[in-house]
Amino acid sequence: MSATARTAGWAATASGNNRLLGTVCMLGGAVAVMDSLRWGVLGLSDSDTLTGIVFIVWAIGSIAGLLGLIALNVVGASPVTRALAMLPVLGFALLAATSVLQLAGLIGADNPIFGVGWLLIYGGMVLVAILTLAAKTWRDWRRFAPLLTVVAAPIGFGLGALVGNLGLGVGLIYLFWVLLGHAVRTAQPVPVPQTEERIA
Repeated sequence: MSATARTAGWAATASGNNRLLGTVCMLGGAVAVMDSLRWGVLGLSDSDTLTGIVFIVWAIGSIAGLLGLIALNVVGASPVTRALAMLPVLGFALLAATSVLQLAGLIGADNPIFGVGWLLIYGGMVLVAILTLAAKTWRDWRRFAPLLTVVAAPIGFGLGALVGNLGLGVGLIYLFWVLLGHAVRTAQPVPVPQTEERIA
């Protein structure tokens, strides 16, 4: 098979994968946005069972989006940058696992494991945002998508405090995860440069 044919086949497979991963990320973010609106309308201040389920769905969607970023070489193609980009993935996996344990009544909402998960998520997303800008794989608006998920956190909480409605403010945060999913879903795969094959 020629190099051109192999590249075309790889591109088709990668495109299908990132569309799926991006869609899952968008759905996870959208579910979280809707739950935040529920909080805003009902004036909720404490997590309930539905919010616990939503956390799990959002975490799964966010993991999919981050895996899409890595697969698209958005954070760079080196093993080091890919490993660093896995930090928020680990954080989301921890968030999902602790949410399951909380729903099962095995741990409380104040368990320190939640704090570790959030630290990995936002600390890791700062690294992902920096790596994305440095790699320059994305050169359009998409390169700012990971950064916006980080910037949205203080803005969302600040807005929620300003209007006296935490749910509406948090909804803004999740909205940028929908945007990240859209960026992954609509991005064109960029292959890693390969050395030329030897001719036998």
